Amino acid sequence: MYSLATKALHLLPPETAHDITIKILQWLPVYNVIKNLDLQEFSQDILGMHFKHPIGLAAGFDKHAEVFNKLGQLGFSFVEVGSITPKPQYGNPKPRLFRLTEHQAIINRYGFNSKGLEYAANQLQKQVHTCITGINLGKNKDTSNDAEDFLKGAEKLINQADYFTVNVSSPNTPGLRDLQTATALLPIITGIRQIMQQHSRTIPLFIKVSPDMSLEQETTLFEFLTEQAIDGIIISNTTTRRIGVETHLNSAIQGGLSGPPLRALSNAMLQRAYKITRGRVILMGCGGISSGKDIYEKLCAGANLVQLYTAFVYQGPSILKRVLLELKMLLVKNGIKNITEIIGSNPIK
Repeated sequence: MYSLATKALHLLPPETAHDITIKILQWLPVYNVIKNLDLQEFSQDILGMHFKHPIGLAAGFDKHAEVFNKLGQLGFSFVEVGSITPKPQYGNPKPRLFRLTEHQAIINRYGFNSKGLEYAANQLQKQVHTCITGINLGKNKDTSNDAEDFLKGAEKLINQADYFTVNVSSPNTPGLRDLQTATALLPIITGIRQIMQQHSRTIPLFIKVSPDMSLEQETTLFEFLTEQAIDGIIISNTTTRRIGVETHLNSAIQGGLSGPPLRALSNAMLQRAYKITRGRVILMGCGGISSGKDIYEKLCAGANLVQLYTAFVYQGPSILKRVLLELKMLLVKNGIKNITEIIGSNPIK
């Protein structure tokens, strides 16, 4: 059923298909695609949260926190909603979502389209949380104080989140990636921690980073985040590079590229991050996952957890069962009893 629905949706323009998918998930019941799987070799307790398996859904799918409960019912271990901005904003003009079907890739230039904090808070309050819920915080395009926007989000949603992610890495908001520095991030990190203290609620804080930084900038950032004892880093956001898709009709479109063309870039960055952090920071691998082998490689590179996005858009909910079965087979083949045994086993030499 899910496979047929996914194929039908791909006959529509990309953003129209996405909007209809959200409506379907809002109004129709769903079933757990991994209900009968034995997940014992995937189980982990991380930062006070229990993950039944390592696969979550990345931010960008449930932008307005409207269907995270249904996505948990489908079988995701965790779902990250957002990015959520303080004030509602339309984002960039349409069209802003483009398929590169033969590469199973997507280019998006949404620009943080968001219904705002009030709407998201209401959605998060009224729905049952069926899995771990992360909240991805963004900033408004026209803000006069970048740090203040992230703090407004944290203040409003502190009681609804299992973890926060500070998104300073989308390529579609002017100046956002300039915040990937110690000077810009310190007041954001410090401010969010103060909010947690004021509310007597400490939850993990992740930073989502760009794969397009220079090696010098990347190293400096990872060292800073490790020194700050940040809880986690998500590696990575989409890329403005067009590696492997240079000849595609849509390759010249501005925006962030996701899917298999991003995989090698994000994996290499993940390895470099693990070399610096060495288990002191939880790493979440995101970018180009479409098989159990892809997940295995990210775990070996240093990821504790992974996130899907583009492959879920192309293949629908059935991908979750398939990649877990493929991952299970790889663990059996290599004599691994729990995925924690392979995390960071393939760092940069």
